[in-house]
Amino acid sequence: MRNKAHAEYHLKQMIPKGSAIYTTVMQVAPSGMSRHIKVMRPDEDQVVNLSYYVAEALELPYREKTGSVFVSGCGMNMCFWVAYELGEKLYGDGYSIEQRNV
Repeated sequence: MRNKAHAEYHLKQMIPKGSAIYTTVMQVAPSGMSRHIKVMRPDEDQVVNLSYYVAEALELPYREKTGSVFVSGCGMNMCFWVAYELGEKLYGDGYSIEQRNV
């Protein structure tokens, strides 16, 4: 059972408006039509994997094996797409969260 409200609350605490998330592609399907994207954010002296909460908030599948969000699609920067959709969901502005590659 998904808990979007809890995920969104947690993400707003970890990713303030105007801050950046760090993404990396963990796996790409042989067809190139989907990928596993890990979403991270620094927190004090460690890096926190926020992929589970991002998957919950965006209603996307979470892949335990790679600790990442499963995203379908190609032909564009899907890491940027995740950041844009997350900004739209949390703050009503797709450009409110910056995306950086790891």
